[in-house]
Amino acid sequence: MTTLWTCAELLRGESSKPYSLIIVNQPIRQDLLAKAWKAASLRLCADGGANRLYDIDQGKGSRASTAWRIIR
Repeated sequence: MTTLWTCAELLRGESSKPYSLIIVNQPIRQDLLAKAWKAASLRLCADGGANRLYDIDQGKGSRASTAWRIIR
């Protein structure tokens, strides 16, 4: 049986199946991250991914986001 996996539905925030989001230390468009974050059932940061979340959050001036309640 062949499984075909595409990220298009994930980036639209419309996944029909649960998925995990792993944020790494690479540039990411904030609008795509927001959609993928909202639809993910599990969110992880690796290899500096928390730094990316921090950088995005700096422009908003809010440390009360879901991400910062989780990251300790």
